[in-house]
Amino acid sequence: ILLGLSPGTITALHVLKEDEAAFTALAPALDATAPYDARAYGLAQRAWLADRLGRRDEALRLWNALLAHLDAAPEFNAFAKLRARAEQGLGGPAEGPIPMSWWDVGVSR
Repeated sequence: ILLGLSPGTITALHVLKEDEAAFTALAPALDATAPYDARAYGLAQRAWLADRLGRRDEALRLWNALLAHLDAAPEFNAFAKLRARAEQGLGGPAEGPIPMSWWDVGVSR
């Protein structure tokens, strides 16, 4: 469980077209004391959802927060794809599926 959410909660809410509820549920990602990986994915998901909700300014703020978070701990080098998603998100609304860590849901890639 990351950020107090079961791994599939955000994806399930999105599939049910409950993006506002998913965005709200990810508020714990804003807490700088959240576990590093949980915060990284929470910020990415919240930014992705902000774009879907038409909140581009909020999405940009969140993508930048994610990059700052990743820069704060360069020793964690397993986030290259998440960094690329954030950089893509700064250039325009992020494409592709909601950012998620397959390790969190126990699915091997």
